[in-house]
Amino acid sequence: MTRVVQPSSDGDMDYYGLLGVSPSADTREIKSAFRRAALRHHPDVNRDVDAAERFNEIKMAYQILSDPDRRSKLDSSRSK
Repeated sequence: MTRVVQPSSDGDMDYYGLLGVSPSADTREIKSAFRRAALRHHPDVNRDVDAAERFNEIKMAYQILSDPDRRSKLDSSRSK
């Protein structure tokens, strides 16, 4: 099953949606969701044409959501 995650109206990617977690998720939930998604979409495992791009999107989502400063900036921009 492939989920299509569209950028929001302001052009930002829905990083929470990419990992399948809610905005209230803690770091443990985010890390667990990243690992599941990374295993499922890793280009060495998933032979879909867009697997590498999808994996990079998931990796970027994890980098942002696991960094408290970047996550707070994302959350404040989402609430505007």
